[in-house]
Amino acid sequence: GCGKSRRPGDAAAQLEANTTWHLVEDIEALRKHLGIDQWVVAGGSWGTTLALAYASRHQDHILGMVLRAACLFRDEEFDFFLGPGHGARTAAPLAWSKLTSWLSPAEVRSAHEIALAFREAALGQDAKMKPQDAVQRWVSWEMTLMSAKPPTPNEGSGKGASVDPSAGAASRRREPPTTPWAGLHASQALLTMHYVVER
Repeated sequence: GCGKSRRPGDAAAQLEANTTWHLVEDIEALRKHLGIDQWVVAGGSWGTTLALAYASRHQDHILGMVLRAACLFRDEEFDFFLGPGHGARTAAPLAWSKLTSWLSPAEVRSAHEIALAFREAALGQDAKMKPQDAVQRWVSWEMTLMSAKPPTPNEGSGKGASVDPSAGAASRRREPPTTPWAGLHASQALLTMHYVVER
């Protein structure tokens, strides 16, 4: 949650026994520790998946839920986010190329293979890529997707003109950062890779 929890050991040790269901039971232990009978659970992005998983196991303790930027980690969402098909890859082909250029064809067959290769590289288990470079590429990909803006009705040659999505795509995107996020954000990227692989 807040990036202040640390377990002993290296990055790989941080991921041991670190699954959605372990986190669900951590949340439940926290609820009991605080003496709260029922509460409102909130989550955003992958946190919506975690919140819903918690609610599925502990529905008697849920007053309500506040979910934003819902991501349920269904196969369709996972494939759109990271897969080699016609998802986010087609919306940001240059960023996709930067993300995957170091991978072998076998490692780009599926979203799962791509996420697995990145997690291994981020943990220093792939000699082709330094851990910090893997994190930088992953974060750059996420930032590219988050910074994309949809076309507005006024874009194009005149007010209310229709827009050719391929022509205006570059102008609708802000440039992602070129340096990796430090500290907490690098840990967040590694955890994202891990949960994507272990979903």
